Amino acid sequence: MIPNYKPAFGATMPVIAGGHLYLRDDNRLLIYDLRADQLASHDVTTQKIQLSDPNSPIADPPRSPRSVFVPTPPSVVSKMLELANVNPADVVYDLGSGDGRIVIAAAKKYGCRAVGYEIDQELVELSRKAVDEAGLGELVSIHRDDMLTADLRAADVVCLYLVPDQLAALIPQLKQLKPGARVVSHQFEIPGIEPGAATQIAANTLGEQHTLYLWNSPLRRAE
Repeated sequence: MIPNYKPAFGATMPVIAGGHLYLRDDNRLLIYDLRADQLASHDVTTQKIQLSDPNSPIADPPRSPRSVFVPTPPSVVSKMLELANVNPADVVYDLGSGDGRIVIAAAKKYGCRAVGYEIDQELVELSRKAVDEAGLGELVSIHRDDMLTADLRAADVVCLYLVPDQLAALIPQLKQLKPGARVVSHQFEIPGIEPGAATQIAANTLGEQHTLYLWNSPLRRAE
């Protein structure tokens, strides 16, 4: 059981690696040592790492509220691009691009240009390596930078998997999108902005439901 648990955005599936159990609880990462010698001693140790609070004031602007990378299932990635009606002439942006799976999928399937913004150095290196291995270096670029610095005026499609506070912080940039540009968000709505469409997809054999939202530029405030 997670000590002092309280419901919040940011829950992820438990992960076991290297004999340790990793549990994320919003801005806390708990690590349990499950190795046989530790379990036999009946003294299972717990480490707790305090992550940056995504809702705390940004100390050194421009900085996006931080979050832990949660991969989007491949079937959801495909549906996001389909919902946004991506075509070869488009330029697709992914803000908080993680391991690059969305921009890689867009370029591979549609032959379009794609741009990722990711602030985590390890994820940037991982995604750039994946781009090179896929032979997509001429179509895909990954910027190591804060997504709040991204100039979206060239974007035809913007893909997002961010919590509401992060989406709210992006509204000024999204309002600069050219008419007809599309914004597609996995799981969370842009606060105060009325979506043009919403759909659900079951991402695995367990029937786990994922909600996708679509907006067309110019964005319209919800009434």
